Amino acid sequence: MRTLLWTSLVGLALVTGACKKKQDNMPEMPDMTKTVEPTQVDKGNADLVAARDHYALAARERLAKIDLQLQDLEQRTDAKSKETAATLRVRRVELATRLDAAKDRAAGDWDRFKQDVDQGLDTVEKDLHDALK
Repeated sequence: MRTLLWTSLVGLALVTGACKKKQDNMPEMPDMTKTVEPTQVDKGNADLVAARDHYALAARERLAKIDLQLQDLEQRTDAKSKETAATLRVRRVELATRLDAAKDRAAGDWDRFKQDVDQGLDTVEKDLHDALK
């Protein structure tokens, strides 16, 4: 019985020692939380905010031009011009509402958002140009 007890203790010591050595020899894993420096993230966020502000300013200028053209169209006396102006005014308000939500857009969604708003502005401008002929 003593032999069995001593053999078990020696075996346990050998296994424990072998496990310890194996852990010491394992390569150290890189810390994935430190791969991006906070300054890079801050710079990216600042660039996105600046791009949003610049785009919003340019789009608001386009909306102001649309407003002037809509006023010209609304001053016409024929029913078709008034109906077209009312329809285009609704579309203009929808675009302005979408533009107000620009600050909430994520970076990955930003290009698609700009494309959609630009397409909407282009369409309204074209329709206004056609109506004012």
